[in-house]
Amino acid sequence: MAFYIKNFKVFFYILMVSFFMFLNFPFVKTFENDSATVSPGKFSYSLGKDFPKGDSILLSYPKGAILTKIKGELLFNVTLTNLNQSDMLHNPNKQSYNVPQITKSITIYIPPEFKIENGVSSVWTSFTNDYNPSSISLGKTQLNDPIAPGWWKLLINNLTIVSQNPSVKNRKFLANTTQYVRIFNVTSPSIAGRYFFKIFITVFSHSNHEVFSIGAENFPTLIVTAGLNPAYISGVVRYGGRVEPSLYGAPLDSTMHFNGVILLPNGFGGKVYAKGISKDGRIIEAQAYFNASAGGKYVLYGLEEGTYNITAQASGYAPATIYGISVKSGQSLENVDIYVNDGLEISGIVYSKHGYSLTPWGYSFNYTHPFTPKKRFIRIEVTDLNENPLLESPLTLVNKYYLKLKPKYELDPFSNFYVFSLKWESSWDGHIPQDYANYTSGLPPGDYYVKAYVSGYVQINYPLIHANNNTLKIEVNIDLQKTSYFKFTIHFMEGLPNKLNPSFTQVAGFLYVEVLDSMGKVAGFNISYVPIGISNFTIQIQGLDLWNSFIDQESKRIAWFYAKDKGFLPGSYIVNVLFLNSSVEALALNTLILASPESREIFPIQTPELLNVFSQQALEFASRETSLYIQLDYIIANIGYFCNSPSSLSIKLLKAGGLELTLYSMNWQNPPIIKHWRYPNSPIKIEIYNSKGSFIAAIYGIQPPPPYTSVKVSTKGFMQWDDGPTFPIRAIGLKPGLYKLRVYTIGYIEDNITFSYDLPVNYGVITDASYNLIIGSSIDVTLVFKTEGVLTPIDNQLSYAWPINNLDATPARIEVFNENGELTAAKLIYIPKGLTFFTFTLLGFESYYGNPRILWTNFYDTVDGFMQKDYGIKEGVYFIRVTVAGYYQNNILKVIINSNNLTVSVIQSLERLGYVNGEVLWINLFNEALPLSWASLTAYSSNGFKEAYTFSLDGKYGMWLPAGQYDFGIYHPGLGLKYFKIGLAISWGSETSINFLCI
Repeated sequence: MAFYIKNFKVFFYILMVSFFMFLNFPFVKTFENDSATVSPGKFSYSLGKDFPKGDSILLSYPKGAILTKIKGELLFNVTLTNLNQSDMLHNPNKQSYNVPQITKSITIYIPPEFKIENGVSSVWTSFTNDYNPSSISLGKTQLNDPIAPGWWKLLINNLTIVSQNPSVKNRKFLANTTQYVRIFNVTSPSIAGRYFFKIFITVFSHSNHEVFSIGAENFPTLIVTAGLNPAYISGVVRYGGRVEPSLYGAPLDSTMHFNGVILLPNGFGGKVYAKGISKDGRIIEAQAYFNASAGGKYVLYGLEEGTYNITAQASGYAPATIYGISVKSGQSLENVDIYVNDGLEISGIVYSKHGYSLTPWGYSFNYTHPFTPKKRFIRIEVTDLNENPLLESPLTLVNKYYLKLKPKYELDPFSNFYVFSLKWESSWDGHIPQDYANYTSGLPPGDYYVKAYVSGYVQINYPLIHANNNTLKIEVNIDLQKTSYFKFTIHFMEGLPNKLNPSFTQVAGFLYVEVLDSMGKVAGFNISYVPIGISNFTIQIQGLDLWNSFIDQESKRIAWFYAKDKGFLPGSYIVNVLFLNSSVEALALNTLILASPESREIFPIQTPELLNVFSQQALEFASRETSLYIQLDYIIANIGYFCNSPSSLSIKLLKAGGLELTLYSMNWQNPPIIKHWRYPNSPIKIEIYNSKGSFIAAIYGIQPPPPYTSVKVSTKGFMQWDDGPTFPIRAIGLKPGLYKLRVYTIGYIEDNITFSYDLPVNYGVITDASYNLIIGSSIDVTLVFKTEGVLTPIDNQLSYAWPINNLDATPARIEVFNENGELTAAKLIYIPKGLTFFTFTLLGFESYYGNPRILWTNFYDTVDGFMQKDYGIKEGVYFIRVTVAGYYQNNILKVIINSNNLTVSVIQSLERLGYVNGEVLWINLFNEALPLSWASLTAYSSNGFKEAYTFSLDGKYGMWLPAGQYDFGIYHPGLGLKYFKIGLAISWGSETSINFLCI
């Protein structure tokens, strides 16, 4: 009895202690976070599933996988919450972080091995049908991107997530509901493996925005295979070097060993690559990556039957290869371990020299604030003999939430040397299974150059180093010579070239001075802010100081990739000076990227690297033809030997001319009558063309509200409504010459008479001119929704419209074509659920982006994001095309407008399409029926017409068809073509399910 009492006391004591611990221990709070999945990829799971071995994946392998080098589509299922991640970061102890409304953006990074044709016109999303680049964009990232270097970047911007009252028209979406992103025209990688897609969410607050990963463990993945019945090889990458013999055979990871050594520090990663020949003679490649927490484990997925050589590499370690590894179809080969050796370490000292003497590095200066000192950065590279960088001093991510980077090596301005060491920093890569990119290789034995770059310095001699198989570390010393620099005093003048008088700047702006070598390549530049009321300004150019020369992080990284800090070698240089009333970052970057001076004259800027970063309007501001003061002379400046002294020169700039334009709203009568502006607060774009017909600049105004009837827009930098309020706008200058204008604004067309005249401009002279804009016509369109000829309310929440089920309205696109087939007007509309009739008005173009739409599977409509110019509808014959998701337009509407300022009304009936869906299966090597991905399924009408096609995703498909009878064809590169003569009857608005088995 005593035994039981004693044990009961012990049990009671433990229970009470546990109870009080429970009372005092804080609850673990869990929050539903933003998420995304991909199809195909359902059976590849998320990146963190059974990481790093992937047992669950191997059990379902290769369900839903896709073959290498075939075409298909990707479907992302995105669920955004009203969780405020920014608040969680800064206020970690709150009980709830869900807010009634929050603005977010989603970025999907797609590995570069996937090819996507035709840009953003291959992307559809239920989030928006507005293809304004600020709404949705697709492009490639820079190769030094901190997240996904060289990957596709799909950005869907400005999404407001709400807890109630969603409105797709206003970009408001209900929290915790799924929206869809579908990418067409995709070609799968030529290299097999398990690929993942990085998903990042930008959270906007009142003052800033921060970027959050959904978590690397949640990144969706997709397996790409070289055959339908693939094998896989797995193993561990182990240490096989001589530096730490006691750790021989240890997995390459971030474990701290007994001697304090970490073989692969956190953040770094590695790669395993296989290349071989399949049984049928094809060259097969596969790859896998591992991070520092994976214990060196890797799995090479997707291998066809054959024999392979397998190479492993990791940050800080030289690549190592094993040969002759063979696998059979459907076979698993495990415990294939690979041993890697230490990579070469390059270390040494870089000295700051003035002649033979040591001299402090000193400061650089932030050019937008000329008197603010900035520390210089040093960049060190180890290159092969062809000068391709193999090791590099890195950019480091100093704030991951702002994606803010900074060069790692910063110079002490009072020191005269810098000690460096490079070993880990080779092969910057975004494929490491983690949020951010990092290095994945080391340097093998070989012959290399070592180079150092600092603003205001040059390296005269480049050490050539030789490393054999026994070399582990090499030390080098490098002398950098401090160079001379240019010092220009810019004098602002007015008058005529033969009679110059001092001029005081009337607007503030940025002075941009570039120095070109004899080949026209940029040798140095400087940007400095110049305030109002200045008649002269002195500016220094010490060469290139890239990180300190730009403000925007993206601009800094572009400059860092395309150029290197340096000073001036002795010689003669060409000098160009511009003074602009706008940022010159895009112009300066364009000059760095393009080696040819002629290509820099192309306007607007068309450089792809900048189109991905800057808006079209920002690129229009970067015009070399709109300097407020004009350089009169072709200037050659000389600089001497490395004496750290200025080469001084005075440069005179002459005040440019300009225009002062008054625009009137007129009706179509003769004589015309001045009217109030029809669409107050709508933008007015004025394009300026020179005598050669080349577009050189754009300035902007705004349609005024009543009672104002005119708007004055001046290149001096202001806009005025009648004699009333004045508003600041961007100022520009114009060179002497003749100019013509084009004016674009919603609902108006140009008066041919007033717009036919040339406008003369001379130095310092403002030319006045008046222009009439005529009120255009409008078209009232009523849509009627039917099913089998019977009026039936539109309802996007029925199953036939599953990709837009979670919207409160159906998106639609209306396009108007003239008799020549040219797109002349368009509009985006949103049709609320439950309506049988819907009426809207067409006025022309109004902030519309896109050429004629592409229609995929009779449902998904996309455009290319081309910016149409706002304009009205004039007299003529027009044809109207209506695209409503899930509906069919039997006939194209014809509209005749025989007078301006006329309203025409038309009615268009639309029939609901039939919806066909189901599964596509195939039989594998083991006689199992598996879902088949990226099989193209085509519906043929009874007369053999190809009506629509789609691709199966994880075995599922769906398509929308007009009423009729259909046969089906299925093609898959691994199975060939199958034709199913079914004669399936589809009626308007029907829903039919049919499955296909490919044997």
